[in-house]
Amino acid sequence: MSLRFLQLLFIFLSGANSISLGQTINQPKQTDTTAYAVVQVPPKFPGGPDAMFQFIQSTSRYPVNLKKGPLTWVKLLVEKDGSISNVQVTYTEVDDKLVSEAKRVVELMPKWTPGSQDGRLLRAYTSIPIRFVKAQ
Repeated sequence: MSLRFLQLLFIFLSGANSISLGQTINQPKQTDTTAYAVVQVPPKFPGGPDAMFQFIQSTSRYPVNLKKGPLTWVKLLVEKDGSISNVQVTYTEVDDKLVSEAKRVVELMPKWTPGSQDGRLLRAYTSIPIRFVKAQ
């Protein structure tokens, strides 16, 4: 009798196992939040560097009391969709007024062409120099 019970138990458990093999579990898709400093194709401003510097010049408000155009380096993260986030000033020759102005101008930029690696779009950092110049 115990042998018969073990046979039935074996048949039942093997059937339950095969039923569970046919089912798929829907798990939430994990998004890649990695941000890269170096990629094969770096992010690009639409229209290239000349268009970017034209945008910076036309959008920035230069404080009147500054004599020379100081240099500021801004690091930004270009998302997979081309939007900009995580704007940080990494170097500046001036005070906080131009630091906040540099960040403001970068945050107003249109969407960039995102960086890529082996044809895959990636979140990638880039740095740009901003030299504030008085409009003539």
